[in-house]
Amino acid sequence: MGKLPNHAHIEIAEGQRSGQDKVMLPRGGKVDWLNIQTNKPGAKFSVSVVDPVGNEILKKSYEGTSNRFGERVSLPTTDTDYIVKVDSESGAKGFDIFLE
Repeated sequence: MGKLPNHAHIEIAEGQRSGQDKVMLPRGGKVDWLNIQTNKPGAKFSVSVVDPVGNEILKKSYEGTSNRFGERVSLPTTDTDYIVKVDSESGAKGFDIFLE
């Protein structure tokens, strides 16, 4: 089964601290939930969503003992293509991010 359009899968290479992936969201819709699963518990990282012209439209930071994070957000989708970026300070190197 392939990747869902609202799913970003990011693997950060050894020696690197950040990575990114593209997601496609319905134009004129809204993202209500940001759900994240990491490959290791106890991660400290930030997630940002960037629109097609490079504007950062959402930025969240997370730290905890779990490998699952989620929260309600209010993100109107005016375009279809977005970039999801992760900056990992410690812990995880693999991230599955869902914009629902």
